[in-house]
Amino acid sequence: MDVGGIPSPSDVEGVHLATAEGMASAAVPVPWQREGAEQLLRERWGHPDTPTAADAVGAASHASWRSPGLAARDRVHERYDEPGIASVWQQLVLGAMDACDAGTGALTP
Repeated sequence: MDVGGIPSPSDVEGVHLATAEGMASAAVPVPWQREGAEQLLRERWGHPDTPTAADAVGAASHASWRSPGLAARDRVHERYDEPGIASVWQQLVLGAMDACDAGTGALTP
């Protein structure tokens, strides 16, 4: 099935899993602008409110969403590819916290 877009209207979505899964299939994310959304979704896909998001979906066609859909897929693959995520999990699970930045708690790749 060819899905053109994946709406993400929630104020708090946690890890944005449904949106990321949609993007991985080249569906264009249709998020509402909210804190944290830009980490995964980038600002270019954000909509300030429901009417604006609905207008974007209504005006879309398969052809007009093909390029943004591929960009969404690439974004998810570059940020959440298996080797990169597996490395972070390995550091966490094996207790390699010496790679942890003392000031922020962020893991370094």
